[in-house]
Amino acid sequence: MVNPHSNHLVPLGNGPVATVYAGGGAAYKVLPAALDRRTRAALEREVAKWRRVPFTAAVRGVEELADGVTAVCSELCRHSLAARVRHGGPLPVNEVLDLAQVLAEALGAAHAAGLVHGGVTATNVLFRASGEPVLADGGLMVRRAFPTDPPVDFAAPETVRDAVRDARTDLYGLGAVLYLALTGEVPYPARMGERAEEHLLRVLGSPVPGVTRPDLPPGLADVVRALLSREPDARPTDVAARLAAIAGVGFDDFADTTYHQPAAPFIPMPATPPTALPPAPTGPAPRSVPPVVFPSAPTIPASQPAVFPAPAGPASPQTSFPPAPPIAPPASDAYPIVPPAPPVRMPIVEVTPDRKKSDRTGKAGMVAGIAGALALFAAAPFLLLREDAPPPSPAAPTVNAPGGDTGVQIELEVVEDTGEQVRLAWRSSAKLDYVVIVAPDGQPNWNTGPLREQTTNIKVEPGRKYCFELQGTDGNEVYHSQLKGIRDAVCAK
Repeated sequence: MVNPHSNHLVPLGNGPVATVYAGGGAAYKVLPAALDRRTRAALEREVAKWRRVPFTAAVRGVEELADGVTAVCSELCRHSLAARVRHGGPLPVNEVLDLAQVLAEALGAAHAAGLVHGGVTATNVLFRASGEPVLADGGLMVRRAFPTDPPVDFAAPETVRDAVRDARTDLYGLGAVLYLALTGEVPYPARMGERAEEHLLRVLGSPVPGVTRPDLPPGLADVVRALLSREPDARPTDVAARLAAIAGVGFDDFADTTYHQPAAPFIPMPATPPTALPPAPTGPAPRSVPPVVFPSAPTIPASQPAVFPAPAGPASPQTSFPPAPPIAPPASDAYPIVPPAPPVRMPIVEVTPDRKKSDRTGKAGMVAGIAGALALFAAAPFLLLREDAPPPSPAAPTVNAPGGDTGVQIELEVVEDTGEQVRLAWRSSAKLDYVVIVAPDGQPNWNTGPLREQTTNIKVEPGRKYCFELQGTDGNEVYHSQLKGIRDAVCAK
C-alpha cells in the first residue's frame, strides 16, 4: 500500500481498460471496477506466471488501494516505444533488431508457458531508465473481464472481426510494432478526411504494406511482412531465430548471456493507503517536442518522498522526461536466454469470445463500425420504402461499386418469412465480407454485423413491410445486390 504522506499517486495515462498511476517507485494499473473473487484469483495466478517470462516488466501483484479500487502493481517504466517514435521518429535499424529480438524472446517464452499477451502495441513496449526494452501489460484476464474494442492499428484482422486473441494475434502485434519502429508509422495510418469505418475496412482488406528504407538488412522487411500476414497460420513462429540470422548472431552468443528479471523490485509500501486517486490526464499527447532523453536514475534519500509531477500540456523545447525513481537491486532470480528451436511449433492458446458478453461490450461497437463502413462506403444512399413508387424494373443480379464492372456478382434471395423472422441467402462470385441493410417500413434503416457466411436470419415485426440489400466488400470496393422486399413492399433507392 502507499502512504499518502510520504508518496503521491500521479496519473501517467489512460489505456483502453484502465488508468495508470505512478507512486512509490511503482506503476499502478487501476481497474475500472472491483473484481469478483474468482476473477481475482485467476488474475493472481496469471500474474505469477508472467513473473517468470523474461524481458517483461516485473509485476508485484494485485492490490487494493485505500479507496476500494483494485490495481495491478508493476515495475515503473516511464518511457514507451509509442512516445519515443512520436517524439524522435523511426529508430536506427540496429536498435530495431535488438528490440525485435527482445520482444520475440519474450513472446516465445510466454507462448511456450501457455500465456497469451493479448495486447502487443507500441504503448506496451516500455523502456527502463537504463534504456533496456521490456514488454508490459501481458495477459487475458483483465481484457476478458473488461472487454473493449481492440486498437485497430495493432490488432490482427481476426481480433477486430471475431475478438480472437491467441499466440498468432500476438505475432501480428509484434509485426505492427516493428513496422512502427522502422517507419515511424503504423501499417495502415488513417488518411485525412477518412471515416473511421472506411479506415477499418482498409485495415481488414488492403494488401500488407511493405517496409522501405535504404539501410534495411536483407530479410528484415520479409519478416515484418510475414508477421503482418492476414492468414494467422502464415505468421512465422520462429521469429527469434530469423532475427538472429539477420543480425548475424548465433544462438551460442545468446546462450552465454543471462537476463536478470527483478522479483518485485519496488520500494517497500507502508501500510496506510491513499484515500483517493487524482483525476486521469486528458487531451492529446504533445507532438512537437524533441527526441526522448533517457536520464540516469538519481539517488533519492530514504526520507524524501517519491513524488512525480503530473503531465502538464505540451513540453517546451528544453523539456525532457523527469528522471525515473531508483529501483532496488535485482533479486537472485536469473533466467538464461534460451532461443527457441526452429523446428518446434509454439502452442496456440486460443480464446473464444463470449458471444453473450460481447453484445454488452466494446466489441459490439467494433462490429457496428464494420457494418457502418460497408453502408457508408457505397455511393448510393440507404434504402427507402416508397409506397408511391412504381414497381421497379427487373434488376440485374449485381450492382457494383463505382469504378467500372469488376465481374463480382452478388445475388440475394428471401428463403423464408415466418412472420417474426426472415431467412436470407445469397451467392457471390468472390470471397467477401458482407452486411445486410434492413429497411423497415416507417422506421430507420439498420445494418447487421459483418458476415462471412452466405445465409442469415433477420428478426422482423409481424405485418410490417421490409426491404433488404446485401453489400459485400473485398477491402477495396463495395458491391451491392439487387433489392429484395417482403409483404408486397416496393423497394427503391
